[in-house]
Amino acid sequence: MKISLLQENLHLALTDVQRCISSRPQLPVLGCVLLVADEEKIQFFATDLQFGMMTTVPGKVEKKGKVAIPAKVFTDLISTLSPGSVELSLKDNTLEVKTTDATAKLQTFSAEDYPAFPTLEGEEIEFPLDVLAPAVQATSFAASLDETRPILTALCMQFGEELEIVGTDGFRLARITLPYSADSRQLLVPAKAVSEAIRIAARKKVEKVVFKVSDKLKQVFFSFEGYDISMRLLEGQFPPYQKIMPAEFLIQLVFDAEEFQQKLKTASIFAREGAGIIRFVVKEEGLALVSSSSTFGNQESLVRGKHLTEFKGEQEIAFNSRYVQEFLSVVKPDRVWFGMNESLKPAAFRPEGMDAFTYIIMPFRVNG
Repeated sequence: MKISLLQENLHLALTDVQRCISSRPQLPVLGCVLLVADEEKIQFFATDLQFGMMTTVPGKVEKKGKVAIPAKVFTDLISTLSPGSVELSLKDNTLEVKTTDATAKLQTFSAEDYPAFPTLEGEEIEFPLDVLAPAVQATSFAASLDETRPILTALCMQFGEELEIVGTDGFRLARITLPYSADSRQLLVPAKAVSEAIRIAARKKVEKVVFKVSDKLKQVFFSFEGYDISMRLLEGQFPPYQKIMPAEFLIQLVFDAEEFQQKLKTASIFAREGAGIIRFVVKEEGLALVSSSSTFGNQESLVRGKHLTEFKGEQEIAFNSRYVQEFLSVVKPDRVWFGMNESLKPAAFRPEGMDAFTYIIMPFRVNG
């Protein structure tokens, strides 16, 4: 094999596909990126057997071939090279990387040991990017990163009279509904993989996102210019999220998001000892954020707000401040709607006026 391509194109391709590679691959070859060069195109592919990405890179093929290259060292190497042409040539099991002022040799793995990219097939589903991208962003951050509970690393896409997209880690839940009518079905798609697909679609500035759902292969496929992305559907029972979502909120108020975020940062300084727990006290003037430290002292900050329900006295609830901060930084509301019932019942946040979205947080029990 002998090919040449631009460093900037090669580096972008490697940076993208290596996002599919596990930090602890099941097999050494799964820590590699597969390079395939034929007469027509140069492709790079990586997978962890659940999430795969293939991209086509422009370049010149003098001699075709394929090889599996250790991804991290290859990507790190290419990132340090100067912009311009990079020549890759394979002899036996050694890949030579050559530019006008640098040469490196990498040991490789046999391409025959690398898993094949699945066939793109299945029922097509289409969404405008400017609808699907914000919905995925507003829900995927609430999904779990703990792979010991894989079902919680999924986004639940519940089709029916409308589409519900839900992410949860067991402590908080984000749900959004989109106007899309289809036969009733549930897809559990890896949140990380969907987010990567949307990220690339946004970079490519596509207007519509088309993905295929293969019940036969139990996979979902996204395709954009130069990219094919596969993700295996998760199997199992997604938490019955409808049961924990309150039908109504007896206490509702709205307030400015920027002021809320600033006061939350202040309160978080004194909450570091207590696992980031902050008490939220509903007052007639708005919402007070109370936190304390046995070492440094305590504080109380008031976020002035408007009650949407009759104020019947102070009520208190406690949350992990990180869950609230992530909602503000990801969803970026101008004004925040807050709803609660009792101190130990789930409470909710959403951007004011955005009834299609709800962010539920489970409260903590605090003493004193």
